[in-house]
Amino acid sequence: MSLHTSTDARLLARVFLALWLLALAPGIADAQPLAEDQAKFLGAAFSAPQREGFAQYWNKLSPENAGKWGEVEAVRDVMDWTALDEAYRYAREHGMPFQFHVLVWGNQQPEWIRHLPIDEQRAEIEQWFAAVAERYPDIEIVEVVNEPLHDPPCSDDVDGGNYCEALGGAGKTGWDWIIESFRLARQHFPHAQLLLNDYSITNSPDNSRRYREIVDLLQTRGLIDAVGVQGHAFSTSCETPVEVHRAALDLLGASGLPLYVTELDIDGYTDADQLAHYQRIFPLFWEHPSVAGITLWGFRPGLWRQEQRAYLIDEENRERPALRWLRDYVAGAATPAAPPCPAPASVLDRPITGALALIESGRPLPLLIDPEDAEAVQRAGAAVRKDLQSLAGSEPAADAAHAIIAGTLGLSPRIDRLAAAGKLEVNDLLGRWEAYSLQVVYQPEDGIERALVIVGADRRGTVFGLYELVRRLGVSPWTFWADVPIPRRAQAWVSPGRLLDAPAVRYRGIFINDEEPALGAWTRATFGGSNHRFYERVFELILRLKGNYLWPAMWGRAFYDDDPENAALADAMGMVIGTSHHEPMMRAHVEWTRYGEGPWDYARNGERLRAFWREGVERLQGREAVLTLGMRGDGDEAMSDHTATDLLQRIVADQRTIIADVTGHAPERTPQVWALYKEVQDYYDAGMRVPDDVTLLFADDNWGNLRRLPTPGATRTGGYGVYYHFDYVGDPRNYKWLNTNQIERSWEQMRLAWTHGVDRLWIVNVGDIKPMELPISVFLDQAWAPDRMDLQALRRYPARWAAEQFGPEHAEEIGEILSRYGQYSARRKPELLDADTYRLLHFNESERVLAEWADLVAQTQRIASTLAPSQRASWYQLVEYPVLALDNLHRLYAAVARNRLYATQGRASANAWAEEARRLFARDGELARVYEQDIAEGKWTGMMSQARIGYTHWQQPERNVLPALATVDVRESGTLGVQVEGDPRGWPQPARRAVLPALDPYTARSRRVEAFNRGAQALHYTTATSQPWLRIHPEAGAIEDVVALSVEVDFAHLPPGEHRGQVVVHGDELTEVTIEVPVQVPSVDGEARGFIEGDGHIVIEAAHFDRATAAAGIAWEVIPNLGRTHAGVTPLPPTTAALQPGGDSARLEYAVHLHTDGEVEVRVHLSPTLDQQGNGGLRYAVSIGDEPPQIVRLQLEPSPGHPHYLAWERAVADNIYIGRSRHRVSAGPQLLKLWRVDSGLVFQRIELWRGEPPASYLGPVESPRR
Repeated sequence: MSLHTSTDARLLARVFLALWLLALAPGIADAQPLAEDQAKFLGAAFSAPQREGFAQYWNKLSPENAGKWGEVEAVRDVMDWTALDEAYRYAREHGMPFQFHVLVWGNQQPEWIRHLPIDEQRAEIEQWFAAVAERYPDIEIVEVVNEPLHDPPCSDDVDGGNYCEALGGAGKTGWDWIIESFRLARQHFPHAQLLLNDYSITNSPDNSRRYREIVDLLQTRGLIDAVGVQGHAFSTSCETPVEVHRAALDLLGASGLPLYVTELDIDGYTDADQLAHYQRIFPLFWEHPSVAGITLWGFRPGLWRQEQRAYLIDEENRERPALRWLRDYVAGAATPAAPPCPAPASVLDRPITGALALIESGRPLPLLIDPEDAEAVQRAGAAVRKDLQSLAGSEPAADAAHAIIAGTLGLSPRIDRLAAAGKLEVNDLLGRWEAYSLQVVYQPEDGIERALVIVGADRRGTVFGLYELVRRLGVSPWTFWADVPIPRRAQAWVSPGRLLDAPAVRYRGIFINDEEPALGAWTRATFGGSNHRFYERVFELILRLKGNYLWPAMWGRAFYDDDPENAALADAMGMVIGTSHHEPMMRAHVEWTRYGEGPWDYARNGERLRAFWREGVERLQGREAVLTLGMRGDGDEAMSDHTATDLLQRIVADQRTIIADVTGHAPERTPQVWALYKEVQDYYDAGMRVPDDVTLLFADDNWGNLRRLPTPGATRTGGYGVYYHFDYVGDPRNYKWLNTNQIERSWEQMRLAWTHGVDRLWIVNVGDIKPMELPISVFLDQAWAPDRMDLQALRRYPARWAAEQFGPEHAEEIGEILSRYGQYSARRKPELLDADTYRLLHFNESERVLAEWADLVAQTQRIASTLAPSQRASWYQLVEYPVLALDNLHRLYAAVARNRLYATQGRASANAWAEEARRLFARDGELARVYEQDIAEGKWTGMMSQARIGYTHWQQPERNVLPALATVDVRESGTLGVQVEGDPRGWPQPARRAVLPALDPYTARSRRVEAFNRGAQALHYTTATSQPWLRIHPEAGAIEDVVALSVEVDFAHLPPGEHRGQVVVHGDELTEVTIEVPVQVPSVDGEARGFIEGDGHIVIEAAHFDRATAAAGIAWEVIPNLGRTHAGVTPLPPTTAALQPGGDSARLEYAVHLHTDGEVEVRVHLSPTLDQQGNGGLRYAVSIGDEPPQIVRLQLEPSPGHPHYLAWERAVADNIYIGRSRHRVSAGPQLLKLWRVDSGLVFQRIELWRGEPPASYLGPVESPRR
């Protein structure tokens, strides 16, 4: 059987290899190739510089350049075989196999072939094949096609070859030209192994998959015998995990063909670096069962990656450590060390081989920036120089041999020279928006031995690279805005290698809004207003966070009009400016108040409005901006109900005409955005459209829930954006005081946006900027790299952010504080809290919530005691004040609730709780005073002046208002009163008995009774029980204010069934209260499993499923900390179509145990997600046991007047939507199934209720599980 038709090509390859190894020339005494006695070959590329000692090391040869068509036949019909003959003769003299490189390629091809017609090209190709076959008839391996994915001969480049069509072009298979190349090669080289070869295969799952598809096409036709994968350094660097390479080898090896690792070179700027990388990557290839051999792409100076020092024998003809290790390893005398792979251009606390010292002995490296570079780069460079000096504590040494070099391609002569000299890799930067790289370069210029070179594809790319460097060194972007101290570092290094980064979302920014009274008061006190001194700080913050876009403050402010230097400074610093959703054409709305004539009504006053808008475009003067189109009503209100969409479309058309007139070019060359905010979304839903080059800016509902998203796969040249909110003024309540935005929810919603193709513009309303530091950081980091901000990154984010602000020592615990605060604070906005939010009477809810806050306060204060004095200001702003202030507010409302309840019961302590409420109200002001006056030397005056207590409707009160309190006229003598759990009344009551809720052995093993005093003097009480299995403690004692009594049952002595007992509480004055105690002991099999019913309900956290069934490409993801109580569960991916529930469809399963037959209501708690496709509400389904699934729809609509508007108001106020369904159930074990119908839902909790549950906000704790 011939080689090319063998069904076991790998076995035959090894036979050939054995024959080659046996044929090694025995007459060369010193020929000891590294793989002499191995079953695999280890060869190298051959050229004149590589000839010396070649056969002493290698047992397989491949000519580096000599076999390329452009080298052999540079002039048509004039063949120069000299170098190729030398390589071939050397292989034959030394008995080693010869791999011909290469017949067909898209590089180093004859220039003359480009000018031939297709038929002549075809003839020349066949002549080329025939000439090689005739001259070298016995070559063992023929590389037929090289780099089909990356450099095919299908271009008009000077030396690229353009003869794909002569070989059949793409054809039916998409790769017909490759198939034809191999068919011709099989004809001319019937006894050789035919090889396909390409680079960046093993480091790219996508490339390896596509490559395998080509291999399969050739293999089914019997045309290929081996698969080549190049191993160049740029594809085997630390950027790709070893597991990715191994998976690609497995995929290709599954074809049954032998794999040849070709063109392996490993850079070696230092001996240790090269050795480490050889130890990491070579064993991966060598030990893979499908790999038949490896070819190094040179081993002496004079090889391809000369600048990168990829050679194994140095300039002094000495073997480098990597070569010595390689010899031992191949011989079996050394094991693969697999050292850890440092990320390229990472900042290190300790040196590693090849690392460059950025700070050494307290001296930072000098930062070099060409004066020709952009002003934005100069300004960022000046800031970074200050940062470096603050980090090091001194200025750079005047005679430093190393440096940091930063510059922009095309603007920095120094950078352009380095690129032209081949010392910088810049091809992947060219033309990429805001991309940058960090790379350690050897001898970048005279007088500098090594440098960290920061290269930007444009001016902002360089700025981002500069700020990224100092951020990695420990300079927080919040140094000014949160007084985060810059840590002192005596030493810091950067690892070798190259870091490349670029944003995924084009415009990423913040909107300063609702800035009175807090930010407004601070800016006036600090800067004299919202002027360029203020905005300089804002711009720098955004750039340090790798944002680029701003909607300026607009409450009575005009960015361009208030200070002409604002716009000039934005341009100088590299910022892109826009205007808010209701401020078209770069005009602040207040400017119409100042200068406008007539009504803000286009139908009646269009001419003046057009003139007004024209001025906005004219004063841009070519600066970067994104222009808002359209028009809302006066004062950020809706347009008239009678506004026609044709008028709005005419407004947009006229605005674009103005843009074209002023700029002198087509309007599509100017970035524009149409904000689909509030009622404008309704216009869009009704069919209004704008030109395709305009970005559609979808909005959330002002409460963090996206209203619309593009249909998956939809495209438009202007792309899509999102306008999101961390702050809001409007229904159902303003929220402006503290950060109450759960980062897990904003992350989940923005991931929805990203997966739906929203990648042009992300903007978030941040109110006063402070105290939104954490969610702003998350939002802009996610906008930069949504794919990197995966669930694991989100889980690590709080701790990483804490380390950035406070150092690594307590970062994990601080991250936990931030996460817990995020969940607790997001349950309900503080502006919506009142005395009735968390219930005193049911499920111990109020005390549970206060206990959580108390524990958080204790944790916060414990960490505070360990921090340095320099961290006091930042700690108070970022952690301590929010925790203390919200703990205090919750306690204030709880005190008010107790005062009011206790007053109705006649408790003497009602007055004490009134005093406690007054104390907590005063403490709220004191905590804010510390923020504004004590920390940071009073820097933040006015910043916590936002009213937050005393709301009665959506709009804020003018100042904090203490809620109404009750006063009780207290009698002198002590008098007994009793309150039982769940009942607001005080006992005794005439002719009535108090009744406790039922006890059971699962969720209610005890019940609470409070014995309280209605007078000023203490009194004594005693208790008695009617049954031996019924206990109460403490049994007796004194009551000054109140004594909490616990009623308990000894369930071990009670048989299944219903039981009843009594507890009696006696007071001094012969007052007594008898309390009925019902007890239910269900009959439960000892083998019962799952969540057990108790007290008439089952409560399950959605993340505690027994089974998550994936189907139809749907999987389930748990998002820790998302939601009000534990975590969220969502189906992925979020772009798939609806599923019919039932059968084997995607679902979550929960084992439950029910005590009796009957009817239950299933209440599913979900994040208040809106239907982003406008199909009437998202759906899920529920079933219990074998019943068919019941579909439930979330009916939420944020448009006023809509039938589901009030449901939406309640859902966002409660931060939960509760779906309901009713089910008939049987006693015993059951399986509750939660079915995925629509994508995008986030499940938080499931509750089963026998009857109407008692009023509460969070509900009971989770049921016991067996």
